[in-house]
Amino acid sequence: MNYDQPDQYRRSLWWSRAQLAYHATVWVVSILTGQWIWIFLVSVFPFIANLASYLVSMPQHCGLRDNVPDFRKCVRSNTLIPILEFLYWRMNWHLEHHMYAGVPCYNLKKLYHEVAHDMPEPRTLRSAWREMLDVWERQQTDPDYQYDTPLPATAQRVREDETNELESSIGDLAPKGLK
Repeated sequence: MNYDQPDQYRRSLWWSRAQLAYHATVWVVSILTGQWIWIFLVSVFPFIANLASYLVSMPQHCGLRDNVPDFRKCVRSNTLIPILEFLYWRMNWHLEHHMYAGVPCYNLKKLYHEVAHDMPEPRTLRSAWREMLDVWERQQTDPDYQYDTPLPATAQRVREDETNELESSIGDLAPKGLK
C-alpha cells in the first residue's frame, strides 16, 4: 500500500476498478447480445493497434546511422499491405517524410515513385525487422556498429564532411545566426 499519498492511491484504485467494471460490462453485454464486435472496438483495439504501430514504427530508424547529413542513411521506408498503410497514415514512407516533411501523408507513396532513382529500395516489414536483428547481433560484439544503407548507383551523393548539418538540412529557413 502507498502510505505517503493515500488520497492519490485510493483515487487510483477506484479509477482502475471503474475501468475494469466498464470493460467487463462491455464484454458481458456484447456476449449476451451477440454483438462481439464491441469487444474488439472498445476493449481490445488498444492492444492490437499498439502492436501494429510498434511493428511498423520501430524499423524506421533502429540500427541505422546517426549524425550523418544524408537522411537515406538514417531512415527506412517500408512497404505495407494497403489497410495497414492507410491506418498508419502512410508514414511507412518514412524516408520520404523526413526528406520532404511538407508533403501531405497521402502523397508520400507518389513522392517515392518520383524520387525512387535517388533512394534505397524500401524494405518489406519482415526484411526491415531481419535487418534490425542482424544489426543487433553485430552490436553484441561491436557496440558502435550502425548499418550503412547502400544507395543506388544513380543516387546523388551528400557530402559526409558537411560542416553545418543543421543549416544544410533546413537551407534558407535557417536562423541568421546559423548562416
